[in-house]
Amino acid sequence: MKNIAQDRLIIYLLLFGLLPLILVYGDYISKKELQLTLRYELDTGCTTTISRNKKELHNRLVKSVFKKSSEKDPLYVHKQIESIDLLSEEIADIQKIVGCGFHPEEDGLRKRLTSLTNGENTLSFTENPEKRYATFHETLLTMNHPVEADLADIRKILSRVEGITIADEKAIDSRPHLIINDFRIEKKKGPLNEVYSLKLSLIKREYVK
Repeated sequence: MKNIAQDRLIIYLLLFGLLPLILVYGDYISKKELQLTLRYELDTGCTTTISRNKKELHNRLVKSVFKKSSEKDPLYVHKQIESIDLLSEEIADIQKIVGCGFHPEEDGLRKRLTSLTNGENTLSFTENPEKRYATFHETLLTMNHPVEADLADIRKILSRVEGITIADEKAIDSRPHLIINDFRIEKKKGPLNEVYSLKLSLIKREYVK
């Protein structure tokens, strides 16, 4: 019994001796977690601030570029986008085929040619009522109906909407601030090549002086 009591005493003494170490370790873990939390909050705050500053700088640059509205063509959409001749290569190919005489698909090709040249497959936008804000005005432009286009047409449309050079399509300086609001394409099989059904809406933004 005496030996058992001594063993327990030794165990209690060891535990009592380890208690300060356990307390120190617990305090270290608590401070470490606090440091990690503070570091995370600091990193998050810095990232948010940098992102907000970048966004503000971008908005200022965009505004400075487009604020000189006198240099922007108010009829740009009509002149540079609605005037694009869609599927011009396919039209030329069909005209060449039907002009060579009999073709087993001649009736279908002639109907296709008529649908592409009678004005139905033309880009046409309707302007919705203008919305006025403190520093700018916005107008939503919606397409009156979907159109069929090939990749060359889509590159030209995007180049003129975004104001960037794409392949052989050069940016046009008279472009106002246009924002793509909705852009939907669906691949279709045409009589000669693959084409795309396109539905597009734009936002035209004008900055107040």
